[in-house]
Amino acid sequence: MVSKKEKIIGLNLDLIDQNILSSIAEKIEKEVKSFIEKQVPPKTNYDVIILLENDGKRINFSIDIVLNGEFAGIIDYDAIVGDAVNVARKILEQELQKYRKTS
Repeated sequence: MVSKKEKIIGLNLDLIDQNILSSIAEKIEKEVKSFIEKQVPPKTNYDVIILLENDGKRINFSIDIVLNGEFAGIIDYDAIVGDAVNVARKILEQELQKYRKTS
């Protein structure tokens, strides 16, 4: 599933360098993996890839989550992926709030 949402929150982009983005990406990845591990059986294979980029005009955020499990008929893996994306989005928004422009 590919979706693009653009949200304008008025950021000081010049303050957000690659080190900050890497730190945010690591936090998101850790929290998303923790969320997934609580939702699926222990031997479920999964992969989470987080990409954050400051192109000078906006922060680009991409997330790729893959779940492979034996209980596809029992567990709604698509719903878990959707919920994991929401966890990631919420963390990203919380972290970027620190860099909002003040009026």
